[in-house]
Amino acid sequence: MICYQSYAQEDPWGDELEDVIICSEPDDITVNDYGSYTITETCVHGNIDGIATNDCEWNCSTVVADKPDDGSGDNDEPDCNGDLGGSAYMASCGCIGGSTGIYSCDSNPDDPGPGDSGDPCGNQIVCPNGQQLNYTTCNCECTRTSCPTGYRLVNCECVKISTPPDPDPCTAASIAAGVSVSNFFTNSVLQQANNFSPFTFNQGQNEEWFMITNNNGVITPGPIVTLSPNGGTVQIASNAVADAHIHTDQGPARPSAEDLYELGKTREFANNFTDSYILAYDETKYALHISDANLLATFMSTNGNFYDPLTKEFLQTSNLYISFNNAYTSLMTNDPNMYISEAQERAYAFILKGSGVDLLVARPGTNTFKKIDILPAKNPDGTAMKDSNGQPIYKKADCN
Repeated sequence: MICYQSYAQEDPWGDELEDVIICSEPDDITVNDYGSYTITETCVHGNIDGIATNDCEWNCSTVVADKPDDGSGDNDEPDCNGDLGGSAYMASCGCIGGSTGIYSCDSNPDDPGPGDSGDPCGNQIVCPNGQQLNYTTCNCECTRTSCPTGYRLVNCECVKISTPPDPDPCTAASIAAGVSVSNFFTNSVLQQANNFSPFTFNQGQNEEWFMITNNNGVITPGPIVTLSPNGGTVQIASNAVADAHIHTDQGPARPSAEDLYELGKTREFANNFTDSYILAYDETKYALHISDANLLATFMSTNGNFYDPLTKEFLQTSNLYISFNNAYTSLMTNDPNMYISEAQERAYAFILKGSGVDLLVARPGTNTFKKIDILPAKNPDGTAMKDSNGQPIYKKADCN
């Protein structure tokens, strides 16, 4: 053990208290009305993963100065046993001495004589810090109930929690996808998209769509096709690599379950198809980007016809709808600043995690697309954070 220096302080009446040896210079020492002060610096001479090995006591020193007797009897400080002017004191095993009947941490409280031959434990057991001797079993039992943030209690020891870091929402692949989707939109989609009819915000506005093909390395936007207000059937070429369509105010600005379904079906026919762009009435632009074609094929095979043709959303009898609704409800419940449209947008991105498709967004006023996402929030011990309803709490995990 290495102790660093002595430290002295005046008591409340101007007399200097005796010097005491402490583990390190304390940040603050408070002297109470009775002239006592306690230094509780943790010894840092030896440690394992930030936890002191207790080469010296947690309670480095305690000095008591007697308050001058004024004859009132009010100047006696209660000891740890509650006795005014008592001599009981705190030790590693608790309050001992004074009128407690316990003379040391090895004493048997049912057999007051220190070192008495009737002591069943023989006064030979010394318990480690954080444990106390059980005189019935003669075993050391843990009295430590908590640990500092970032540690958890294991066999009465505070062990550092090794929590795997959250996956980086903006991996190199996500950054590359954002650059690719943004460049393709600017160079090959935007000019034709500017020819879409202006949004009228009338119930009867028709949807419009066009396809982009790759003809031996030449990227060519096709003509705009006018559909009904509820959409319609389009002809996909085998060399199609992307498409673009509008979302009027008759439905959400974000992509729909039908958009995801049509993306999967298109990829089955055109094996170089990677991106579907959606230009919404609120000037937000979305891109459904295929990041894993094999995972998308599995997703399509597993979920079948998962959207409702009337609402264009996930069938309410499907597991996808349940997952979407749970994520949406959690976002709305646990984030007071979350708008309905954003909660739906992020719940949709959550569903895409298992589809091999990323949701990228270009906000109004920009043509730069970036991936958006949510991740389950975690407690300090690495377990999933849940709300009062037992539902996971999510946090935003977007590319910046």
